Amino acid sequence: MISFVLMIGIIVLAIGIAHESENAIYIGLTIALISGIILICISIDYPFHIDEKIELYETENKVIEDKIKETVRVYMEYEQETYKSLLENADLTTILVAYPDLNSNELVKSEIETYKENNNKLKELKERKIGKSTLDWWIYFGK
Repeated sequence: MISFVLMIGIIVLAIGIAHESENAIYIGLTIALISGIILICISIDYPFHIDEKIELYETENKVIEDKIKETVRVYMEYEQETYKSLLENADLTTILVAYPDLNSNELVKSEIETYKENNNKLKELKERKIGKSTLDWWIYFGK
């Protein structure tokens, strides 16, 4: 749409120059400048390569999911072995002191935070992808 208006402005400008008509030159120049500025403003925020960005974050989240699953699996095995030995050889106070150390895993917490951030970014990118079709229409009657 904006590209079409820009072309009309340029055509009117060319006709005005060819016929030496000041009004046509002024109108064509005004239309071309305004539509050009709008086109540039839309292009600045246009979501280029949005599908590739979405794919990147989805792939990264899949890797993080696999890491967390494996870490939790290994951690659960470790806890089972530790608790077996604690229950056989220790009293209740020792178990209560050891349990918080086993439960706090900074790596898993960090991975989960990264996963949450990626999901938020994915939502933002998908929202921009939805709006992309509107921008496409305004720029060149596209879908």
